[in-house]
Amino acid sequence: MTDSLFSIPQDTFHTLQNAQSEADVRQAILAELPIGRLEFLQIDYLHENISIEFKHDLDMSTREGKRAEVLAQACYYCHALRIEGERVPPYIALVDKDEVIIYKRDKLEPIYKNEQLFDKGNPSDPDVAIVELCKNVEVISLKSLSHGLCKTRYFW
Repeated sequence: MTDSLFSIPQDTFHTLQNAQSEADVRQAILAELPIGRLEFLQIDYLHENISIEFKHDLDMSTREGKRAEVLAQACYYCHALRIEGERVPPYIALVDKDEVIIYKRDKLEPIYKNEQLFDKGNPSDPDVAIVELCKNVEVISLKSLSHGLCKTRYFW
């Protein structure tokens, strides 16, 4: 097994720009990905190489605010995977109609492996301490879909 990501046709990103809901975003991306586990432990999409949290249209362009909150939600799911004895994939992605943000698992491990952090909050209402830690997690890729991508395919 290799820690590789997937290619997405450019047309998919045009479809995303017209998404009217989180379900539209999810459907556009899932149509292009290999079969994975859907809604496992509340995770939107789980594959051996990537976990994806879908949103409709949040401003995730900066590390403060909504991006940190969505990443905190993803950390709750990584924590749940770990508790269940499941492997956390090497990449975690946050996707909405305008952005694709990818993190490496090892950058999130200090958060989701810290048991005390998860005594409070839940994925829908993450604890402030987790949100604050998420503001400082290094992004490996942030693509603003409104700025355009390569001509034919985008590799995750």
